[in-house]
Amino acid sequence: MAEIQKKNNSELLDVKKIFFKSISKWYLFLLSISLSIFVSYLINKYTVPIYEISLDILIEDKKENALINLLGKNPFQEKKDISNEIAILKSYDLAKETIDSLDFEITYVAAGRIKNSSFYKNSPFTVNLDSIFKQKTSLKINIRFLSEEKYLLKIDDIKPSIEKILNFGEQYKSDLFNFNITLNEKFFSEQKDKKFYFFINSIDELSKFYKSRIEVEKASSGSILKLSMQGEIIDKSIDYLNKLSEVYINKGLRDKNQNALNIIKFIDKRLENILDSLQNTENELNNFREDEKIFNIEAENSAIFEELKNLKSKKLDINIKFQYIDYLKNYIESKSSFKDIMAPSVVGINDILLDALIKKLIDLYEKKERVSYSAKENSPNLLIINQNIEQTRKSFIENIKNIIVTTNILLRNIEGRIKFLEEKSQSLPITERKLSKIQRRLNSNDKIYNVLLEKRVEAKIAFASNTADNKILNTAKSEETVLISPKIKKNYINALLIGIVLPFAFILLREFFNNNIEDKKDLEDNTDLPILGYVGHNDLKSALITFEKKKSSIAESFRAIRTNLQYMLINKDKKVISITSTTSGEGKTFCAINIASIIAMSDKKTLLIGLDLRRPKIHFEFGLENKIGLTTYLIGKNKLNEIIFPSKIKNLFIAVSGPIPPNPAELIETDKMKNFIEIVKKQFDTIIIDTPPIALVTDALLIADFTDANIYVIRQNYSKKDVFKLMNEMYKNKKNVKNLSVLLNDVVVPSYYGYGYGYGYGYGYGYGYGYGYYEEDSEKKNNFYQKIKNFFNL
Repeated sequence: MAEIQKKNNSELLDVKKIFFKSISKWYLFLLSISLSIFVSYLINKYTVPIYEISLDILIEDKKENALINLLGKNPFQEKKDISNEIAILKSYDLAKETIDSLDFEITYVAAGRIKNSSFYKNSPFTVNLDSIFKQKTSLKINIRFLSEEKYLLKIDDIKPSIEKILNFGEQYKSDLFNFNITLNEKFFSEQKDKKFYFFINSIDELSKFYKSRIEVEKASSGSILKLSMQGEIIDKSIDYLNKLSEVYINKGLRDKNQNALNIIKFIDKRLENILDSLQNTENELNNFREDEKIFNIEAENSAIFEELKNLKSKKLDINIKFQYIDYLKNYIESKSSFKDIMAPSVVGINDILLDALIKKLIDLYEKKERVSYSAKENSPNLLIINQNIEQTRKSFIENIKNIIVTTNILLRNIEGRIKFLEEKSQSLPITERKLSKIQRRLNSNDKIYNVLLEKRVEAKIAFASNTADNKILNTAKSEETVLISPKIKKNYINALLIGIVLPFAFILLREFFNNNIEDKKDLEDNTDLPILGYVGHNDLKSALITFEKKKSSIAESFRAIRTNLQYMLINKDKKVISITSTTSGEGKTFCAINIASIIAMSDKKTLLIGLDLRRPKIHFEFGLENKIGLTTYLIGKNKLNEIIFPSKIKNLFIAVSGPIPPNPAELIETDKMKNFIEIVKKQFDTIIIDTPPIALVTDALLIADFTDANIYVIRQNYSKKDVFKLMNEMYKNKKNVKNLSVLLNDVVVPSYYGYGYGYGYGYGYGYGYGYGYYEEDSEKKNNFYQKIKNFFNL
């Protein structure tokens, strides 16, 4: 019945242990998640927010400008190249023109303990620069308010540094700066305890910075461009985007208006010349009539004079046409673009092919200009456009030559007709002929003047009716801003995932790579060796725990081991017990000392032999010298009674190792060692032998023939699971290694398990020593770190 009760208690304790270990892992998850979310909260709170602002621009097909309106329909008109428009929007010149139109010259910043905050239109102070003085840019200037009248100015980034108290409004002048600072009173009460700084921006660097921030994307359908940028200050980014789009649209309108202005300028210049000729001719006519007293022309000469007038008017038109042709020849030879060319229709030339060639050249040069914004000189697109321009220029020159030939033929024909009529009119009075000649010049100049006035009106109407090709569909607004960083929800979700994954990965990796023996279950799963007992963790400096702390849980665990040994060796009056381990540091000597002590304290005369001849330690614990001992006895240097020393523990005697020999294994194999064991068995009830680690040397196996029981010491969370193979091989070889059992040392059992160190000792010792029963339970106060460490079984 007792055995059944013990088994049930053991199983119950194992269930409790598994349950509390599971809880500790869940607490690890909760701690990890809490820390992750807290870190995420700090990131969200102290990361400088970055916002994305955007607007939409509609890129319409190119509308005909003033020149094209005068020429008529353009057969070579093409749609705008969206990629060229994107290049213009991202160009440095456009960015600089935008920056020049905005008040971005000063950057105001409030210095914080963790992060800094920038101001735009709500700065508590304003820096007023001397516009004539060339200020030093990109230099940090610190400001601290002293009162509503004074402030401290400090510049640390120059040698020597500057620190000066100034009044608000007082001009500060130096080799680097010339400015004054005024206080915005409505912000002072809110910002007076903060530190501020500002720096003057370089317009060129600022233009480069904003140029790099602009992103332009084409919509999936249509010709809509989306302009976007990211920035810390929403209002500042909105102002820049809106101004950039405004400058871009105005630039296109300026280019169109410039063409119309060039036409008006040309017509005005021709009008000045014709007006002078017209006034001179009128004066000449009036003077002639007054001098000659002639006011009427003979009716019979009217037809001749009328025809001569028409012919000479045609001749004048032809001469104007020649002047325009010369103008075209000079223009095409000296100009690199056709932006400001005068239209043929302005001078009355109606040549369809010439019109078409001029329009084509205008379009090609405009296309070349757009492509040049984004393409290099040797790009394929630019080379193709240049080839098209060259071919069109050649066709243009060839057309001009043809026009000259046909015009010369027409001019000779008109001059022949004029000569004929003039000869016919020789019969008229000389005075009347002079009058008719002056009148014809007057009429010719008047006709040209009226034509130019008409063309000038048309050009001004075209100029006034010019509109921008592009327009803003959707301006940048604060309501449409998007928070790019920090992504608050995403950070919290990531924190939650990390908080779950990290402890899970830690537990898996720890279990996967953990090769240490952790608890009783590891022993039961990997070996059939009987478990002799469990020894708790010793926090004392002394190894004599069973003697100095008789009521401790460790002392009680050694009493349990003593009882189990009695069951194991129930038929032995004289017992020889060896204690070994795999490697050093597993507590073999500690267990040997305390097992020997607890047996001696039960009125059994006990001898503790230090057989670890390579690293003797027993003499330290008992305060003995190691000048003589077992080694000096085995070589015949000392007698038996000279190497056995009494201890302060009643019935416990010590045989120390003695000086370290060069041949420990050979000494142990001698007959004298066998005789030594036989002699001391007669003198003592129990002999405890502290042997060397069995995985390092074979000394422990050499005395297996002398021993009645062998204890294999394993240390919790220290010994490796690889030792089970060696233990199992030794256990199978029962002829050489008798009564082999295992002892688990340095067991750490957290207080919430509800039991002490006296459970499940394999050979029937009692259970159920709850926490608070032992002597150290009332003395030991774990600190917070130790509690956490024990809780998570670290």
